[in-house]
Amino acid sequence: MIRLRAILVTALLVFVSGYFAASIVLRTQGPHTWFRAQAGLKSATMSLEEYHSLKGEYPDEETVNGWVDWVWSERNEIPAQFEDAEIDLSELHCYLARGPLANWNQPVYVVSDDIPGGRGFYSPGDDGVSASNGNDADDINSWSSHSNVYYGTKSWRMKRWQYASVGFGCSVLVTLLLVAFSVGEKNGHLEDSPGSNY
Repeated sequence: MIRLRAILVTALLVFVSGYFAASIVLRTQGPHTWFRAQAGLKSATMSLEEYHSLKGEYPDEETVNGWVDWVWSERNEIPAQFEDAEIDLSELHCYLARGPLANWNQPVYVVSDDIPGGRGFYSPGDDGVSASNGNDADDINSWSSHSNVYYGTKSWRMKRWQYASVGFGCSVLVTLLLVAFSVGEKNGHLEDSPGSNY
């Protein structure tokens, strides 16, 4: 018969194994949405560098944010006021569309001496607002990776419970199988013992 101590030790080992197996499988599953969002914002900023190389100046905030509004409106036709824009709006659409920025807020273009390069895009983070033109701890922006720490910590806290639940489920399953095997083995011994057949 399997002893209770052996069952508990096995369940603990299975929990730990399940936890670490889940941490490997679930961590590598699917694209990292923070990374995709920041890559989109950086690429959009590079599109403006192309505009600058063609015209010798950068578009103003109002114009670029108008482009962003158009991108996020998901209309196919380019509005009349943007038809002569010397920038590939389809490329900008690709970088700033809801695909790369799925689950995030609409990006904002900002020109400020407070950011490296003086201009860039940001997406307001969890709270949906930015008190610092894209430099809040939860804002994703094109000029810094600082928000990776915020979202990395948040993601790890959430996933830790995911991993634990997988480990717990595995340990419960194995424990039930061991208990069932133990009870079956015990019943088999009772049937085979002397005096059980009268």
